[in-house]
Amino acid sequence: ASTSASMQADNQDDIVETIRKTVKQVGKETLFVRLTPNEKRQITSIVYAFNEMYRGEGRKTSENEIGRISVNFLLEDYKANGEQSILAKVLAALNA
Repeated sequence: ASTSASMQADNQDDIVETIRKTVKQVGKETLFVRLTPNEKRQITSIVYAFNEMYRGEGRKTSENEIGRISVNFLLEDYKANGEQSILAKVLAALNA
């Protein structure tokens, strides 16, 4: 169990680093997403909480950054896990 947990942590660290590198690049393409009021409130709340938590340190985030992290997480998970990825499973459930 310890070896498995260690491998999962290493894999998660790799995914975080891949997403970090991608999101650091300035995006130029546009994707419009329609959110429910609840989804929008949750994202706004995360942005506000993060920015308040790190206000004195000069660290901040935005709704755009949260969206890009989300998209890139789904893409990396799909690349690594294919039909067993969260994206594939949710798409299958939506189309069932």
